[in-house]
Amino acid sequence: MRFQQAVNNVQLFTCPERCGVEIRATNQPADRVARLRELVTDHSQHPAARS
Repeated sequence: MRFQQAVNNVQLFTCPERCGVEIRATNQPADRVARLRELVTDHSQHPAARS
């Protein structure tokens, strides 16, 4: 999983399977960021994995 954090608190999460799913979060609370990270790392839930 790729993770980047900039000065303005932008976080980018990408699928570890490189299917193209990514989530960019800006100024989100820690619990919301944790949920977004969980969603992006569960490749089985991504459209590319279902086809």
